[in-house]
Amino acid sequence: KHLQMMKTIDFSKKECKVTEVPKPDDLQPDHVLIKINMAAIDTALDAVVNKLQFSSMLHSYKGDHLMLGWHFAGTIEKIGDKVENLRVGDDVFGHLQYDSKTIQGSFSEYITVPASDCAKKPADVPFDVAAASTTEAITALQAVRDHGGFEEAQRILILGGGGGVGSAAVQIAKALGASHITATCSARDVERVRSNGADVVVDRGAKDPKDIQDSFHVVFDSTGLYSAYDFLSKIHKEGGRFVTTLPNVGFLLATAMTFVNCKKQGVSFVHAMSKRQDLELVGEWLSSSKLQIPIDSTFKVKDMKDAMARQADRAKVGRVIIDVANGWE
Repeated sequence: KHLQMMKTIDFSKKECKVTEVPKPDDLQPDHVLIKINMAAIDTALDAVVNKLQFSSMLHSYKGDHLMLGWHFAGTIEKIGDKVENLRVGDDVFGHLQYDSKTIQGSFSEYITVPASDCAKKPADVPFDVAAASTTEAITALQAVRDHGGFEEAQRILILGGGGGVGSAAVQIAKALGASHITATCSARDVERVRSNGADVVVDRGAKDPKDIQDSFHVVFDSTGLYSAYDFLSKIHKEGGRFVTTLPNVGFLLATAMTFVNCKKQGVSFVHAMSKRQDLELVGEWLSSSKLQIPIDSTFKVKDMKDAMARQADRAKVGRVIIDVANGWE
């Protein structure tokens, strides 16, 4: 049988080279084959390329090639026998799971995913916006709603409201019907965070977020940099939650404290999962402009080095998009 090849970017040896690998051809019954149109860089890329702590939880290091990229938007080219809700030709979006078993990357011509890990892209949402929206919006939604148990008419504090996850969290808390949103950010992001729907915006350079005197149903640390221990006094004694994106020492200490004190408070960390129904909700919000995902810049996939340099640039605001469909030449 003649092996069909596809182009991808190989990040092994910390380089990023265009290379060819076999196109996925053994489609499982519940999977779809997607031709990638657009992808986007997220914060996991640097961690995996440089083998930082926890990076083996995000992607596999097995195999001859290190193919990376999680965000994707593209078109279904083939479906498995048991796939019912998607058809060949449907435009879809989602993200590859952050998982030690993930070996594919969306900076490739094709990927295969379970049909339940992607959703139809709304017709009025462009491919680049759909690709940009996935991991940050899904992380924010699952952190606030699922881990935080956040409900309509509740109060929330979002630490890092200017970042990708944080700015999505502010808009999502508003879409979920928050009665009050306080968000922290750097001075340059204050106006943008306010325009996203925060009622109170704290410039973290002028005031330490630990000194905020207020009480919230949920505190969401979108940066993973704060200690949950410092914020237990700011969450409601009955059922208040602190949610973070990365477990750290303060997280472990706070978990022990809530356990020892038998407090009815909770501390948890979010590990985003690409799920159809959550992607559909994000798609609806994008379509109705309740959720806006800023795009910083777009690079051809062959110019990955330049794209990674822009991703690391502090002046960047929004997602760095990778044009996969038209980016190899």
